[in-house]
Amino acid sequence: MSFSSLHKAKDLWYKDGTIVIIAGTTAFCVHSSVLEAVSSVFGDMLNLHREGEYETMEGCVVVRVTDSEIDMSHFLRVMFRPGYDSLAHETEPIAFSALASFLRMAHKYDVEKGVAVAVDRLSRRFGAPLHTSLGHRTTWDKVEAHLNTSSRVTFDPADAIEAVNLMRLINSSATSANSPRFSNIAVTVALFYCCVAADGKPQFLRNGQPRADGTMEVLSDADYGRCATAMVCLRQEFGHVVGRAMVAFWNGYDKFKNVVGCSRQPKCENDTIS
Repeated sequence: MSFSSLHKAKDLWYKDGTIVIIAGTTAFCVHSSVLEAVSSVFGDMLNLHREGEYETMEGCVVVRVTDSEIDMSHFLRVMFRPGYDSLAHETEPIAFSALASFLRMAHKYDVEKGVAVAVDRLSRRFGAPLHTSLGHRTTWDKVEAHLNTSSRVTFDPADAIEAVNLMRLINSSATSANSPRFSNIAVTVALFYCCVAADGKPQFLRNGQPRADGTMEVLSDADYGRCATAMVCLRQEFGHVVGRAMVAFWNGYDKFKNVVGCSRQPKCENDTIS
């Protein structure tokens, strides 16, 4: 692709930059010293370019990558504006899709600290026990809003397949006991979100969901089987919970009629259960 057909990333084109990274149709001009300091992969790439023939753009070494411009922009934005340390301190809320892009790229380019910070941030969204001050009478939307606010990572269940696949990628790449990894609880919660997203549209589980850059995220056969089985179990458990709640309501009507706001007691137990 010729330089004339590229467009410069406005917020990631530094006039004093030393390297131009081209991803898709977008060019990013950043500081190679920063990337070399945190990424051994980028360090090796730049050394190879310096040793052989290389393209230049406005006096900077050009590196072409196969990553999407969306993934690269999220990665570089975290690295340079203002840096991935901000993820650990939660100075700004971040969308799951942006954090997932950064984690995927940090893993690919061996940015160890970035991987650790992103895994920790996502783990608090998916792996933390649900302790809220919402009380007993609440809705799923309020629970979701609470989790998004408390973790400062906003998540859409439609991104659940990407979440599962990303967690599997990180965990399968862990090389030691100290490597960042997602807990089984976090993976289970991500699989649960797959079931939530598939409610009313089961084809979601089999067909998958595209990311913002068009890359299709599809569950593995094993995780597809887990979700298909889980949806049957969840529906059965829902029926059991409702049945038990109705019996408890009939038996203890006088104790909590004011709490549930019901002004009339059921005529008989059979009417209540049905």
